[in-house]
Amino acid sequence: MTRYPAILNLGFRLFFFSAAAFAVLTMLAWLVIYQGHQPVIGGLVAQWWHGHEMIYGYAAAVVTGFLFTAVQNWTGVPMPHGWPLFFYWLPWFAARLLFAFAPSLHLIAAGFDLVFALGGLYAVAKRVVAVKQWRQMGLVSKMGLLAIGQTLFISGLLGFASGILWSLYLGVFTILAIVLTIGRRVTPFFTERGVGYPFTPKNSALLDRACLITFTAFFILKVFTPWQNAAAVFALATAACNGWRLAGWYTRGIWHRPLLWSMHLSLAGMVFGFLLYGSQLFWSQVSDSLAMHTLALSGIGLLTLSMMARVSLGHSGRNIHEPPRLLIFALYLLCLGFICRILLPLAAPAQFLLWIGAAQVLWIVAFCLLLHGYTRIWFSPRIDGKPG
Repeated sequence: MTRYPAILNLGFRLFFFSAAAFAVLTMLAWLVIYQGHQPVIGGLVAQWWHGHEMIYGYAAAVVTGFLFTAVQNWTGVPMPHGWPLFFYWLPWFAARLLFAFAPSLHLIAAGFDLVFALGGLYAVAKRVVAVKQWRQMGLVSKMGLLAIGQTLFISGLLGFASGILWSLYLGVFTILAIVLTIGRRVTPFFTERGVGYPFTPKNSALLDRACLITFTAFFILKVFTPWQNAAAVFALATAACNGWRLAGWYTRGIWHRPLLWSMHLSLAGMVFGFLLYGSQLFWSQVSDSLAMHTLALSGIGLLTLSMMARVSLGHSGRNIHEPPRLLIFALYLLCLGFICRILLPLAAPAQFLLWIGAAQVLWIVAFCLLLHGYTRIWFSPRIDGKPG
């Protein structure tokens, strides 16, 4: 018998539960702040606080939980579990508390986030290097970028003018790069195995390289240069490459599997987000905020909800094709939230605050449903008696 609770059995349990609970609490706070037109929260510009907590709070927790689970499968080397896992998680939790309740300690909070990022980087890199799985070094390097992003945030708190803005852009695009990398690995595989009939997704090494090159060029140009028109051109190229690749993975059988269609829709939403960035060449109504939220709601919101649901079922010994019924409603609600946050402001901008408020409420309810359906799973041992 283990001497620690089941939620510490494997990384996905603790980090997914924490991310889901934080998704609810932080969006509740953002709803009050945004609708109340409060420009500053805890000494930070409100938009900076929101962006930082969604990237380095919510998304970083999901990514860490996923990698602390997946890397063990990929390498065959056990990842942190039990009380060591708890101590990897603790700096993340301390940072969230300090950012929320101790405005005078934001520098210490950001330091805890940096410790958390470096801890996750060390844990993953150590296992990858131990078995010489150099294929995984791309993900390791992206975790390093998250640590650099948090360092930039600290520099911004210390007075470096562009530090916070660069931190937020670097963080969100790094998370999206991780999402695209993992999406490339699992989406065609899950689709082939999950539709219930013979299907071979179309893959191309050349197209994979094109997706990587165009996204990297867009990312660098958008964040670090004044050449925004060039960034928009590469955004269109990124949309074309990823859309073409996604079309090769499509088959109508995905619509019978909620945890498949949600992944496909999230990647399609990312393609739309890149198109919006590209459309800035000729459509002034499209703001950076709108395009960024398109990528974030689809590539971070919908995809992470879907992946948390799937990973939690598979690694607790349950059927991945039979998620709790309420989880399916959560997926619908996030899709509706995408419509409210992205499409309706384009169609009826005069009611912008109404659409934003509706999207915020839909996000909160969706993650409440995830918590309702999965908290027992995260806190209980595997139903097949296996470790994990």
